[in-house]
Amino acid sequence: MNVDSIQELLQSSISPVVLISGIGLLLLSMTNRIGRVIDRVRQLTDEKRIVEPGMERMLHMQIENLYKRAKNLRSGILLMIGSVLMAALIIITLFAGRLFELPITVIIVLEFFLCLAALIASLLYYIKDIGLTLKALDYKIDIN
Repeated sequence: MNVDSIQELLQSSISPVVLISGIGLLLLSMTNRIGRVIDRVRQLTDEKRIVEPGMERMLHMQIENLYKRAKNLRSGILLMIGSVLMAALIIITLFAGRLFELPITVIIVLEFFLCLAALIASLLYYIKDIGLTLKALDYKIDIN
């Protein structure tokens, strides 16, 4: 491999690296959200012991909603991590293909497709979490 070939290879690796960086920011947002959900569940389970009569049902509904949110966020986070792994695999495949002069076009396209499919599925879970957040707000409004 000559210098021009290596330079071209590094340039083609930039896109997956940028994708990994962007996904990392989304992942940070999702992990912060799941942390807040877990903290809120802990708070509500502590309140469950001293709740006024008649409020147990509302508290249980809030905890159930938070549990659904946590499951959605977990699924979204796992898919996002899978997307990052696929992007990293694209980079490895690019280097291996160039180094060993292998026909990798179909493999790269497949890996990129899987990377974006996992990202889209993850974002759908994120949207579902936002919907459940609004449902939790409805519970809060009903209390007051």
